[in-house]
Amino acid sequence: MSTQSFPQFPKLPQELRDQIWSDAVRPISPDHAGVHFFTVFNPVHSDEKFRDHLVVQQADYYSNRSNFPLILSAPTSKNDTSLPSWNVGNPSTYAADFGLWTACRDSYKAIYKGYDRLRQDSIQKINRPRAFSTWHSHGEDRKDFPVTFSAANGDGSPVHLTVLPLRDLFVLRRFEDFEDVGILSSTLQNAPFDSPKFGYNGVTHVAVEFDPQWSVEGVKQCRNNAKITNTEYRAYREISQAIWCLGRSFLYLWVVDYRLRLKACVSDPEKRAILWNSDSEEQFVFEGQGCKYYAVPRENPQDYCEYRDGLEPSNPVWTVNGALDGSDAVFGDYFHISYLYGESSLPSYEKIGILVCEYD
Repeated sequence: MSTQSFPQFPKLPQELRDQIWSDAVRPISPDHAGVHFFTVFNPVHSDEKFRDHLVVQQADYYSNRSNFPLILSAPTSKNDTSLPSWNVGNPSTYAADFGLWTACRDSYKAIYKGYDRLRQDSIQKINRPRAFSTWHSHGEDRKDFPVTFSAANGDGSPVHLTVLPLRDLFVLRRFEDFEDVGILSSTLQNAPFDSPKFGYNGVTHVAVEFDPQWSVEGVKQCRNNAKITNTEYRAYREISQAIWCLGRSFLYLWVVDYRLRLKACVSDPEKRAILWNSDSEEQFVFEGQGCKYYAVPRENPQDYCEYRDGLEPSNPVWTVNGALDGSDAVFGDYFHISYLYGESSLPSYEKIGILVCEYD
């Protein structure tokens, strides 16, 4: 809220202004996990428009570009892929409230208070005495712990972004013109909300966006070392390695196929909850600006979603995912436990999941 858009705003009672700012902060609850988009690129192949929108790193990548990890930048919008932006055309949850950090003193107090409450609640959970502590309970205590970090905004001014690393979804978009983007499983290793350098240790949910050019045949060609486009090959390689990498810094790997929609029988929240309750998997919903991302069960996903035009394409995402789940032997850079035990050794939660995007 600005005096330009609402000149009478400063004349409102202080309590009302405080309530308006407080309501502008993103709601935090298990039903309101966020979605955050980032462009990923290798600093060796720099591009001015992305360099002007970098997430602030701990080290100076210009001084050691050849060995520096991958860089995160702002995403481009679907309507204009020429310029990245942290807020214009950006459906990320962080874009909904980062302006509150700098709008005015009252907005800063509101967003600081909202996230500080989460931080203090998490600290109390972490420090509470337990008769028996497990890794799972340890992670649950930290699920709502917020992280605020800075990024360049193109004009030299910083922006402040806030995420919940253990609850939110991080959608990673690669900059297609760069050949050597790197390994998906270690993409976030220098991010201020993930890296152990900053006191954090991984995120829960990472997603990539499905390319309609991907196919089971393409995965098979990779197995046979056939010549296909480098970009397509690298996508198969990175996703496969991320699935089977024992040291990856995230728990769930998702693929978003924008051609999908939820079936009518699961579009209603109550009906969806009943169906999910019959399945062993946890139901995840991630909320961005004007959109929601729904996770469908890995077993028989076509029972829960369908293609928007009503016709199943030759490369439905569930068949491509199935091929990638078993494609570890395609790429010999890593030794995987699957070599010893086969695909059945892969826990179901570690297989690629499918996300369906529904627009408001």
